[in-house]
Amino acid sequence: TLTLAAPSEVQIDAMGGGMDAQLLLLQADSLVTQDSDSGAGVDAQIVSFLAPGTYQVRVVEWRGRAMSARVQAQVLPPMTPAAQIAPGAPPTVINTPQGDSPRAASAEATLTIPAAGNFRLDAVSSGDAELMIIQNGAMLVQDSDSGDGTNAQITRQLAPGTYTLRVRDYGNRASAITVTVAPQ
Repeated sequence: TLTLAAPSEVQIDAMGGGMDAQLLLLQADSLVTQDSDSGAGVDAQIVSFLAPGTYQVRVVEWRGRAMSARVQAQVLPPMTPAAQIAPGAPPTVINTPQGDSPRAASAEATLTIPAAGNFRLDAVSSGDAELMIIQNGAMLVQDSDSGDGTNAQITRQLAPGTYTLRVRDYGNRASAITVTVAPQ
């Protein structure tokens, strides 16, 4: 059982000691997400933004064999922002690292919204840009290909406050991603 008091980005690992661990995350008997091999080798790993509540973590072996698994869950700390962005400011280039997972290949920027409004956020790169809006530990929305080609674009009403924009290349490659936030 995993209980969260606040919205959080959580990492859950299931290590099967060479066996093929499968990881399922449920809430009230409904599947939230699952993973097979995102950890090292054939170990399972889930990295996800979760709402407050109680979750059940289930581990099974892929072929149904008996297995002893080590399971670990942790709330991930916030990433250090690489830039600050303001609505209507010139485009900001955010360099993302190459990584072995989506989070490891991501970079973040802080966005401050002074007054409520509708905003268009674009993340453009020569690769396949993804964009996520996060506030107070909760992922509000994410996009991969709503912009031109394989670029990300989100149009959304935002209340005054501070938000985090997370960008990455879909293939976890190092990338220069140009982020623009424009009032609509």
